[in-house]
Amino acid sequence: MEEEKKGKTQFSVIVPVYNAGRWLNRCLNSIASQTFQSWDCILIDDGSQDDSGAICDAWCARDKRFQVLHQPNSGVSTARNRGMERARGDQILFCDADDEISPLTLEYAARIHESAPQAMVIWNFTHDHDLFEAEQKKDFNWTVLPKAAFDGLAWVGILYNAVWNRLFDASLLRRENLLFQDELGRAGAAVLCEDGEFVARYLYQCRPKGDWQIAYCSLPLYYYSQENAHSLPTTASGQPANEAPPLRPDLEQALRREWDGLKAYDPQFPDGYCEQPDAVVRHYLESAAQLIYQSRQMGEGVPRQLLRHPCMRDMLRYCRRNRLYSPYYIPLKARCYRMAGRIWRLSSAGSRRYGRLDWLGYYLLGGRLRRWKR
Repeated sequence: MEEEKKGKTQFSVIVPVYNAGRWLNRCLNSIASQTFQSWDCILIDDGSQDDSGAICDAWCARDKRFQVLHQPNSGVSTARNRGMERARGDQILFCDADDEISPLTLEYAARIHESAPQAMVIWNFTHDHDLFEAEQKKDFNWTVLPKAAFDGLAWVGILYNAVWNRLFDASLLRRENLLFQDELGRAGAAVLCEDGEFVARYLYQCRPKGDWQIAYCSLPLYYYSQENAHSLPTTASGQPANEAPPLRPDLEQALRREWDGLKAYDPQFPDGYCEQPDAVVRHYLESAAQLIYQSRQMGEGVPRQLLRHPCMRDMLRYCRRNRLYSPYYIPLKARCYRMAGRIWRLSSAGSRRYGRLDWLGYYLLGGRLRRWKR
């Protein structure tokens, strides 16, 4: 690639480090093993009390592409912000100190970015290390979708919740002065995921005219380890047991935008959708039931016009044709909307009655359907 031939640093990899000595060499070796060579890596030792700081120093002495900043313990958000201050690359990506990136990550990210420079580049991830290694042998594949046609898959795959499975344009971050929220990056700040909050602001503040295009690689180029007990939790919920999640007043508008976007992107959707059409269909049928429940709770009545959207019609046909089971299929197909909303309420509250209704619907439809396929 031309940038690489000129010796220009295209990528800056930012790694916040806190008491990760057990896994840190594995992580840094995965970065040093990249097939694409034009990168630098900023390590931020966030007051580690183990040998993490010494490991960082050793890597910097061994490979000049690594540099380390040592700071008193301040939290992952502060560490990442300091890393962004030092980043020299055109594109920034993040890696947690107990995780790994594929040796092909930067090469594939560069190829996608060069082909779709205005798109946000996102790749898949996995918790399974054996799968992580096996999938690297598969052919490189990626696709570009309008954001509205990608949001359902993003929800199913938890693809907007993390910063380590995507590229960030360094010039846009500087232009918008985008930084991680310090208070969300401290242990015990169980209010909101600091990663998801940062991604949401980036998508909103940096969106191009006509909204985002998403360039998505389905290969799991990132291994997300769950071994480190010192790692800051990235998900938090203050929702008491047996209570429904908070209402989403924008849900009807979001579904309409996404369904319009899906049919505009691919009139045959769900058939031929880029990945996990079963999971995406199930997600949207559940979302429709949630909308019914919410609308009734807010005194707005059933949103019948949206529920008769061509996307809903085609998703129900897809379920029947492909023998895909959803507990919402019967009530939505029969337009028993109150029942669909009630089933969602029981499901969201973790009620045992939901389990009974789920299995009842399954056996009413013959008991030989596919309950889930990813």
